[in-house]
Amino acid sequence: MSKLDPCAVLAPVACATVGGSTPQAAGPAALLESDAALMDAALAEAGLALAEREVPVGCVLAVPLPFPTGAPPRYRVLATARNRTNASFDPTRHAEMVALDAVGGGLSLPALREALRGATLCVTVEPCVMCAAALQRAGVARIVFGAANPKFGGVASVLPAQGAPGAAGAAVEGGLRAAEAVALLKQFYNRPNARTTAGF
Repeated sequence: MSKLDPCAVLAPVACATVGGSTPQAAGPAALLESDAALMDAALAEAGLALAEREVPVGCVLAVPLPFPTGAPPRYRVLATARNRTNASFDPTRHAEMVALDAVGGGLSLPALREALRGATLCVTVEPCVMCAAALQRAGVARIVFGAANPKFGGVASVLPAQGAPGAAGAAVEGGLRAAEAVALLKQFYNRPNARTTAGF
């Protein structure tokens, strides 16, 4: 698979680096016109994570724009993110959590839920239970993922999206570009991890 640049995927919108790590849409928000385009950007983030020796998971958080009945949806990108657990020495810095922080930093929960009204999260691998609970709490309406997460998946594989108490539950669609997401994971797990003794 060729390497994708999230800045190119989100062109012509310029990209800025937030905190020296995560590319974000800068200036006017990027507009993407399909789940496939969202996944292009998510896979690009996953590719960057792989290059940084992180588990290669990437995501895009976007909200739909009004569109006529029968017309294809269009999305305004709020954030793109990738795993940052190794770089941050923080096991909670999964791509989904980084994206939520990029949108909701400093916002109250009600304000975050309003900002994410109708939002879609497109992620290369099914969110884990921790991330699924955070996405539900934040009010993300729809989750599109690539590869299933049979051991830790929190929206389909282990727990259903509506499993959290008090959560309305998100619409979930899986399997989009799964083979590409799995190929990135295989590349990561077939080489030494710098954060383990095998990496030295």
